[in-house]
Amino acid sequence: MLNNWNAYTEKEKLGDLDFRQIDVNILKGFENYLFKKGLQSSTVYSNLKRVRSCFNMAIKEQLIGVGDYIFKAYTMPKAKATKKEKLTVDELKMFIAQKYEVGSLIKTSQQSFLLAFNLAGVRIEDVLTLQWENVKNARIEYAMAKTGAINSFQITPQIETILNYFKSIKSENQKLIIPLMDEKIVLLKSSKKEDENELYKKEVSRKTALINKFLNKIKEDLAIDKKISTHIARHTFASIAIKKSNGDINFVQNALKHSNPKVTQVYLSSLDDDSMDDKMKDVTDL
Repeated sequence: MLNNWNAYTEKEKLGDLDFRQIDVNILKGFENYLFKKGLQSSTVYSNLKRVRSCFNMAIKEQLIGVGDYIFKAYTMPKAKATKKEKLTVDELKMFIAQKYEVGSLIKTSQQSFLLAFNLAGVRIEDVLTLQWENVKNARIEYAMAKTGAINSFQITPQIETILNYFKSIKSENQKLIIPLMDEKIVLLKSSKKEDENELYKKEVSRKTALINKFLNKIKEDLAIDKKISTHIARHTFASIAIKKSNGDINFVQNALKHSNPKVTQVYLSSLDDDSMDDKMKDVTDL
C-alpha cells in the first residue's frame, strides 16, 4: 500500500501529506489510480482499508482528532467476490510427482508449497521462518506470525519426507528449515523498530515473490491452466479437507485457525464448485 501511495502522490505532485490534508478527492484519486494500474477490486479495497487503518491509529495516538476522520465522508469501493483458485487432487498429485534437481530453487519452491499444504495451508511467512528447533517430539511447533498463537502439528509421513529433503541440503549451522531467508533478517521478526520490521517484511515479500515465480514455472511444466501462488496451498488444503472430513466445518475451521465458523463457510463457498457440479449432475440425471 505504501509503495502504491507514494507512487500516486508523486505522480500527482501532492508531496508528503499530513493527515489533515487528505480529503475525499485525494482518496478518490488514489482509488482511480489503483484501478487504472489494473488491480482487482479486492486489492483496491485492501489498499484503502490500510489507509483507513492509519487514520484510526493516528486518532488512537492522538496525532489527529476524531473530526479529522475523512472516511466519514469518503465511500469505500466495493470489493467484488472472486473465486479462489485451488489445485484439484489430481493436479496436486502431479505437482508432488514432478522431479527437479536437488538443491535447485525450483525444487525448494515446490517443497515449500507442499510443506505449507501439509501444515494445514499455513501462510508462507510461517513456512519461510520455520527453524529446525521447531521440530521436536515428532511435532512441528511454532508461534504464528499473524496472531502469535501456537501452532502444533504431528509430523506425518508426508511432512517427514519434506523435512528429510531439506535435511539433505542443509548447510552447517543452518537454523532455518527452508534455506531462502537471510537468517540475520529473520531475527528482526519481532522487532518493535519500524525500520527493522520493514526490512523483515521486505525480505518475506521478496522470497515469496521468488517462490511464486518458480511455482508458475512448475504449473507450465505440468500444463496446469491456473495461476499458482503460495496462498493456493491454503485454498487447496481447505478444499480437500472439507471433502475428506465429510463436511466437518469445525475441523476445517480449527485447521485454518479461523476465529469464527462463518469465516470458514464464506472461505469455502468461494472454493467449492465441485460439490455443486456433482449435485447438479444428480438432479438433472433423470
